[in-house]
Amino acid sequence: MITRYRSALSSLMLVAVLSLVSACASDSETSDPDADFAALQERGEVGMGVDQYASTHRFDDIADGGRIEFVHDGQDEEAVETIRAHLQEIRTAFGEGDFSIPAFVHDQVVPGTDRMAERKDRIEFRYRDLPGGGELRMVTSDPEALEAIHEFMAFQRDDHRSGGMDHGTMDHGTMDHGGMSHRMMQGATGDPSFAADMQIIHELLTHHSAITRTVDHLPNGIRTLTESTSPAIAGLIISHVRSMEQRLEEGEVFNLFSHTIPEIFENYDRIQSEFEYTYTGVAVVQTSEDPQIVAALQGHAAEVTEMVDEGMIAMMRGMMQSRMGGGSR
Repeated sequence: MITRYRSALSSLMLVAVLSLVSACASDSETSDPDADFAALQERGEVGMGVDQYASTHRFDDIADGGRIEFVHDGQDEEAVETIRAHLQEIRTAFGEGDFSIPAFVHDQVVPGTDRMAERKDRIEFRYRDLPGGGELRMVTSDPEALEAIHEFMAFQRDDHRSGGMDHGTMDHGTMDHGGMSHRMMQGATGDPSFAADMQIIHELLTHHSAITRTVDHLPNGIRTLTESTSPAIAGLIISHVRSMEQRLEEGEVFNLFSHTIPEIFENYDRIQSEFEYTYTGVAVVQTSEDPQIVAALQGHAAEVTEMVDEGMIAMMRGMMQSRMGGGSR
């Protein structure tokens, strides 16, 4: 059984530890950023149970909340299980308004957590496994809770020196994000997941050079392998494919310009799909007995490969062609 920090210390002991750390810090008149970061990493290992230098954090602002990704950089299954246990533990704690673990790790009350605690009933905390770790999503429709989540994420990115999407660079009404308007990012059709999915796609297109992709045409379909050596990008690939897999099952179309996606969604019950999620990405096999559907699958695979090769340029070109040709979303 994995021994977790939070289950090993009572709240009273946590307060004592924080007081001791703060007292030690106050003995020094000057602050060394590298020493402070090293101390953060040490507290992180205690609080999360995993060597912080052997794992990767990512903190994303998304349109309806935030996303924490935490993965181990190696093949240590015990460390992976520890990460997953930690994320599930803080999902429960955050849902109860308890932010003592990030307070310990960062040696302070983390910005945004006071309001997140006050409005905990207006935030939904969702966990899921990822290869090498897991993901914690915070979802809300409450403006004040959303602002608090983004404040929390910004602090985490800065203090952990980690990657992630910054709300300050997100579209706020002007033609930002490579020409995508705020209305598009929110999803003009009222699709509640559209904005989050679009954010992930934008990040993947921005970092398309870090992605590799191979496509094999089968007599009755396709086999694709989409990967990245970057744990953060691999996690986004997995998140995107999982979301599209769920959309396919629910018949909730996500389409910006493709002429093949509508046919795939209309005939999803005639497509056999297999998804294999790994540490570096996703392998997909999709087949059908209908030659027309096979052509749509192969055509869509080519569209995705084009975006991996060219990034945002390919998507913008496709959107313009769709507008001129009357394509649909």
